Amino acid sequence: YVRGIKAAIEERHERALAAFRQAAELAPNEIEPRVAIVDELLAAGRAREARAEAQALLVRWPDDALAWRSWGRIEELAGNLLNAARAYERALLSDAGDEQAYLLAAHARSDLGEARAAIKLYQRLIARFPNAQQAHAGLGELFWQERQFAPARAALERAVSLDPDHIEARERLADVLRAQGELSLAVGE
Repeated sequence: YVRGIKAAIEERHERALAAFRQAAELAPNEIEPRVAIVDELLAAGRAREARAEAQALLVRWPDDALAWRSWGRIEELAGNLLNAARAYERALLSDAGDEQAYLLAAHARSDLGEARAAIKLYQRLIARFPNAQQAHAGLGELFWQERQFAPARAALERAVSLDPDHIEARERLADVLRAQGELSLAVGE
């Protein structure tokens, strides 16, 4: 499995696939090598094969969050955002603590123009993981888009406090401060 990860990093797709397939054979009850196969097929541009592998994951592990996240990626790459959002949300039913599934579902709902649904997902994630920096940044961005400057500011300030180097959050926070008429704070005076 580790050899597969190394080969994937080096973009040696066939070698990575061979290593992940070997790991899957050696650990037939483990889902992780099979998810890695899906990911590697996608990286190699073999979407049709990846789709078949992801479908097989759902048949074998219908209640596993990793299987549903994998299916969500397949749907998202195919441009089926609604199905992707539903798959990520299904992953949350399997594992309510899956931080990545929250983020993916919120992004998909946001991309669908469903800001309210995305905001609720970010808020649920933050309630569970108060230091989820990406959730604070995403929440702040959505509040900004909704022209809700006070909650945008609070979320973005929290995002920047968690990761002072997060450029997008810092830039959006400056936009919010400007919109609130606090230009001096926006430019750091």
